[in-house]
Formats: sequence, structure tokens, C-alpha cells
Amino acid sequence: MPVLDNWRLLKTPNGDSFLAGTCTGHPSIQDGPIITNGVNPTQCLEHAVVISQSGTEYRLGEKMPPDENPEFAFALLMQRALNRLYQAGQPLSKEDLEKLGELVGKVVRGEEVGNTF
Repeated sequence: MPVLDNWRLLKTPNGDSFLAGTCTGHPSIQDGPIITNGVNPTQCLEHAVVISQSGTEYRLGEKMPPDENPEFAFALLMQRALNRLYQAGQPLSKEDLEKLGELVGKVVRGEEVGNTF
């Protein structure tokens, strides 16, 4: 079973929840930083087992300290958001891209976010 250490729960403005952390032992991806598919936030406790929307079970290790900045999560979440917008055929203006970056930054830092788009 994959283990997710140094993890943080990320919540988007539309109510989706994901885990960002360092994964080891995943059967199909290389060890390193990841963002999971959607998870049930009530299951996200240290040393618990969570199941992502894709069906992958993760054993959670220690949480990321609140003062630690998960820079890797910003890049991964931006990439995921941009891929989804591209697949939906929704081009972004420079202003929209800047707003998206600000929003993703708040999500990664665990700040309160409103629906800004």
C-alpha cells in the first residue's frame, strides 16, 4: 500500500479535497511528491488509511507542519488545473492565469478561498 508522508489536505473553492505529500510504494508512479485524486476529508488523519476517488488506498504518515510551504504542490495543482481547462477548451487570458495562480497559492497554503472565477 502506498504511504503518503509529510502530507497536507488541500481544499478547493468548489469543495474538492486532495492530499499533497511525498508518496512511496505506489504501484504505478515513481516515489516523490504527488497530489492525490479526490479524498474524503473526514478520513484524513495521521496514520489512517484513505481511499482516493480513483480507488487507490494510501496509508497516511505524519502531517506536514503548518509553517512548511509545499512548493511542489503549487506546481502540481497548477498543472492539473491548466490541463483540465485545456481539455475543456477554455483558454485563459493573462489576467485569468494570474488569478488562477493566486487561487492555487491560497489553496496550497490552506488559506480561506472564495470562488474567484
